[in-house]
Amino acid sequence: MMKPAAQMIHDYRKARGITQVHVGTRAGMTGQKVSAYETGLVRMPADEFLKIITDGFGVTPQIFFDDQLSENECMNAGKA
Repeated sequence: MMKPAAQMIHDYRKARGITQVHVGTRAGMTGQKVSAYETGLVRMPADEFLKIITDGFGVTPQIFFDDQLSENECMNAGKA
């Protein structure tokens, strides 16, 4: 099962010890906005999700989906 986008950015950010303010500044938004997205207080549009990933984290969005695909493949491997 794929994680919600908010959970993906939260987990990625926390695992790297990056603050919401740092991500927000790089992505052209406030740390409060990043927090609101992560907690689900505000619905995160796809373009903002991409901005956080590409500008805020400086990575390609593909890494978020490659991990999810690998997890799903492992979970479904024995079901064929």
